[in-house]
Amino acid sequence: PIFRPSDTWFGPTTDEGQLCYASRTFCNVDLEKVPYRPHRAVTSVTIRNASPETIPIEKIKLPVGHLSLYIGPGQRIWTQDVTYEIVQKDNVTQLRLSDTPPALAPDSVFLSRPRIPGGGNLLTQAISYLFPEI
Repeated sequence: PIFRPSDTWFGPTTDEGQLCYASRTFCNVDLEKVPYRPHRAVTSVTIRNASPETIPIEKIKLPVGHLSLYIGPGQRIWTQDVTYEIVQKDNVTQLRLSDTPPALAPDSVFLSRPRIPGGGNLLTQAISYLFPEI
């Protein structure tokens, strides 16, 4: 990287959590509206809410060290797809990393394996919710 991103604490308390890099995202549901940036990878993220409640999401923690890289058409860099499943309102989340090329770029070619081995299915505190105080 050319510069070091901002640090942020990701966790419910100062005892539980992890130091992460903070960055704004360029989320969009339409791939055509995602600008091509040759120095950034595109990650398809799906969030499934299995809890009975509507849960507003404030931020997510993307485990980039666990993601493989692919090169797709137009020289766009991709990662494997990521799926979060919210199990309960109190931040219990299952994280699944696909083991195939990204669904939106099926003809992409494997470029690099993850920096941190492992992944697959993880139980993680990966989503921060906005809950109104009642």
